[in-house]
Amino acid sequence: MQDTEFIKHIGKIIRFYRLKNNLTQEQLSEYADCSCGFIGQIERGESKISLSVLSKIINTLKIDANELFWDTDTHTSESQQLDNQIALYAKQLSIDKKHIVLNLMDDLKNLN
Repeated sequence: MQDTEFIKHIGKIIRFYRLKNNLTQEQLSEYADCSCGFIGQIERGESKISLSVLSKIINTLKIDANELFWDTDTHTSESQQLDNQIALYAKQLSIDKKHIVLNLMDDLKNLN
């Protein structure tokens, strides 16, 4: 994966978790000890991020560092990307909501 694609990938994950945690870019910037504009640049994949800032962000947002490396293969198919995105969202759901999603997926599978 090229650097720019990886930087964009990291930014998407950071944005996902920031919104999931109901934080503004300004709030996250305070925790990460950087500017609000820099958080925006990171989320848009416009700026490289130091390990120090990245560490503060993943600790603040409680991101599993392994998730940063999902989809790093540029040849990942669209289906695999969707599978990863679904898994990322599902991981954040309560057990009750996971049961609902599973039932919905069973219904969708049987729609043929």
